[in-house]
Amino acid sequence: MSITEETPVRFTEEDIDIVEAGNSATLTCRNVFDAYAWIIDRFHRGIEQSITVTSRDLGYGVHRATLTVAKNGAIYSAAAKFTLR
Repeated sequence: MSITEETPVRFTEEDIDIVEAGNSATLTCRNVFDAYAWIIDRFHRGIEQSITVTSRDLGYGVHRATLTVAKNGAIYSAAAKFTLR
């Protein structure tokens, strides 16, 4: 999805790529925004387009990532789950 000022934004779980690799996971926003805020299990984890977390950081099991993004002054948010083994 290419976002311009005229494009209505639909931001959902499908806009977050998650690559699980055993005890780590890389989470990436598929689109370019002005700002990013990753919250995992209610704790702030990063402000980049892509972050990597490990079981050392979070522990094993299912985790919930919420990504809030901003573009042209508008704010959007989506959530997804991932598993660390």
